[in-house]
Amino acid sequence: MSDAKKHKTFDDETTNNSKMPMAKESCLAEDTFVSPARLSMKNDLDRFKHELKSGWDGEDSLPIDEKVYLNCNEIIDNCESYILNNWILQPNYNGSLYFVGKNTDAMLNLCDNCFSYYYTKNGFTISSDYENYSLNSFVSVLRNVAK
Repeated sequence: MSDAKKHKTFDDETTNNSKMPMAKESCLAEDTFVSPARLSMKNDLDRFKHELKSGWDGEDSLPIDEKVYLNCNEIIDNCESYILNNWILQPNYNGSLYFVGKNTDAMLNLCDNCFSYYYTKNGFTISSDYENYSLNSFVSVLRNVAK
C-alpha cells in the first residue's frame, strides 16, 4: 500500500481526558470504498450548504453556519459508517443541523460550538440542553443511541 494515504480516525487523538477506547490509525487508498451512509450524508450536507440561502423556509431562516458545516464534515469523515447509517441530516432554521434517528426516538442539534440532544432508551428519555462541541463527545452520543 505504498501509494495509500494515512488517515487518522477520530479516536486516534482525544480532545479531552475521556476514557473512550482508542482506535488504531487506518490506511485508506484514494479509491477506498465510501459507504452509502457516508456518501448520502456528505451529499445532503453539501446540498444544504449550497442551496439553503437566507429565508429558505419562506420565513427568517438562516443558511447553514460555516462552523456547523465544518463540524458536521468532521463527524461524517470520522464516525463509523454503521453508526452514520442510523441517522438522517436535516437543516434547522437557525443555521444548525439536526441528526434525526431513523429507527429510534432521537435527535441531536449540532450548533457552531455546542450541541444538544435527546433520545429514548429502555423507556427513559436521556437529554442535554447544552454540551460543548468536541468530535469525541458528539460521536459518543451517536454511538450510545446506536447501542
